[in-house]
Amino acid sequence: MIKRNNDIARIRRGIADCLFQPVGVTVRLGRNKTLRFCGTLSGVYPALFTVQPDDKTFLGKTAYSYSDVLCGTVTVRPAKAMSDTQPPQAESMSDTQPPQAGSMSDTQARRGKRPKQPRQ
Repeated sequence: MIKRNNDIARIRRGIADCLFQPVGVTVRLGRNKTLRFCGTLSGVYPALFTVQPDDKTFLGKTAYSYSDVLCGTVTVRPAKAMSDTQPPQAESMSDTQPPQAGSMSDTQARRGKRPKQPRQ
């Protein structure tokens, strides 16, 4: 597959256009591991850009270089485009009924195990 001819200046301009706007970030960590999060593009500098994640478990900002985007290690998209590619959210556990006493759970049924009988 032939890739489009990109250069650092074009990537820098594209990221600078999204300054202070919500973006979706995908980081490829290697060995089939990826990290996806949404945040706000908080700074654009000559050698790197920073993203402030929306998730409160992230502490501080994350910084990436433009060469990471050029190589494909980091992907930055506007938040509208990122929401189209995310899978639908799983159903809430409160909607499901708790299992009856003595009934087999799905995991036990797949493994062929019988439920333990309560002691009397």
